[in-house]
Amino acid sequence: GPQDPAPGPAAPVTSNQEVSMRSFCGIAVLLPALVLSLGGCAGAPRPAAAPDTAAIAATIDSLTRALDAAIAAGDTAAVVGFYADDAVVLPANAPRLEGKAAVHALWARYLGLPGFRMPLVPSRLMVSPAGDMVVALSTWEFTARGPQGQTLHDVGKSVAVYQQVAGQWKIQVDTWNSDLPAQPRAE
Repeated sequence: GPQDPAPGPAAPVTSNQEVSMRSFCGIAVLLPALVLSLGGCAGAPRPAAAPDTAAIAATIDSLTRALDAAIAAGDTAAVVGFYADDAVVLPANAPRLEGKAAVHALWARYLGLPGFRMPLVPSRLMVSPAGDMVVALSTWEFTARGPQGQTLHDVGKSVAVYQQVAGQWKIQVDTWNSDLPAQPRAE
């Protein structure tokens, strides 16, 4: 016949009450952790919606046209109004400028030149992934009359970094330089 199993240590005998108590204690330890982890998921921020880059690009294009119109009109206050209060301007062949007062002085000097023209031609926009900053590349052609009536002419490119300030796009950093070769200094 069948053989009886080999004798060995007997399994501990537990009552249904002990099994229920152990299960309850395990659940009591795991339940708060589960609740906290689920609560953390419910309160986690949702990813931000992708920025509407077409709308941002249209806004910056519109601002560039308005800036170009203000420059053409010689309206220093309007031009400076496109800049953030703490804007940094890095003009070609000149020291770094910071703040609206410095930006105003620069544009007043430029716009005060007789026959000053500098149409901007936007060439590329780069919108940050968060949609809160835009790099705008442009080209320009500058003409004016110098102190002795001579024609001043230059062509070049510029980079303007726009950032939203109190819900409005403002130029935070502006720089430009010439495409023409540097001229030797007069001795």
